[in-house]
Amino acid sequence: MTHVESQLPLPLDSDAPAEATAAPAALDAEACAEWLREQGYRVLAPVVHRPVIDEPRGEPERHGLVVDVETTGREHGTDAIIQLAAIPFRFTERTGRVTTVDEPVVAYDDPGRPIPPEVVGLTGITDADVAGKRLEDVADFEALAARADLVIAHNARFDRPFVEARLPAFADVAWGCTWNEIDWGPGSQTLEMLLLRHCEKCIDAHRADEDCLAVIELLAADLRGRTAMARLLEATRAESCRVLAVGAPFDVKDELKRRGYRWHPGDAGSPKCWWRELPAEEQAAERAWLESSIYPEGRCRAEFDRITARERYRAFSAG
Repeated sequence: MTHVESQLPLPLDSDAPAEATAAPAALDAEACAEWLREQGYRVLAPVVHRPVIDEPRGEPERHGLVVDVETTGREHGTDAIIQLAAIPFRFTERTGRVTTVDEPVVAYDDPGRPIPPEVVGLTGITDADVAGKRLEDVADFEALAARADLVIAHNARFDRPFVEARLPAFADVAWGCTWNEIDWGPGSQTLEMLLLRHCEKCIDAHRADEDCLAVIELLAADLRGRTAMARLLEATRAESCRVLAVGAPFDVKDELKRRGYRWHPGDAGSPKCWWRELPAEEQAAERAWLESSIYPEGRCRAEFDRITARERYRAFSAG
């Protein structure tokens, strides 16, 4: 289906400007699209699998893997995967150009309980689709994880804990996130809006395989003179620091929130604490701020852990 976003009203009556061109007489999709663009519309092409996005040109290449999950809910500790999709692709090591893209690998996973109605409405995935299906039956996933130099998700903080819990082969690989590690500029960072702004493309279904294809398109997009993939690679190669504000007094919680800290409720092996991640080079300044603003008498109890793309976005554990 062709999607059109109006920027200018389409003249339909006899008072239309004389310079407006006539619509194509024959039903030719590209001619119609070009005519609509001339009238001030943006024509959005549907996202499809493209085996070749850019030619390799002899540059050294690496293996990337885009993954996406559909789940019964948002809590990785209690909810479960119902669909996993993965798309292997190759990119140039130095310039971050996306070159070739393999076919998606898609599988359902039976959560062992009914899929909530709101999830069925959002994804179209029903209990009948997942009945008796297991991710382990698709051996390709483990092989794809072993080959990948970088696994990428749009909001890896959500996807990685779900994937690792079901497929341990994904635990010891580097992860990147197109949501958190690329500066897309102002505006919504949903896949739909990013595709519109940067690719003039669209997706119709909220399914794991379509979302993966959307991420591939975004990685190949030009973003201020460089591909989005190049910008992601720069971010994933940098070390960061996870700060655990253990024992912070209750009455400073609003200050911590304003600073970007989030609450970790604790689990069997982890204390309750406020935490955030920041660039490694900001560690000293953050320690100084905690000592002066958060901890009484400057006795800083915060813990600082250096992390790389191999640890980033794992299910958070403060232990």
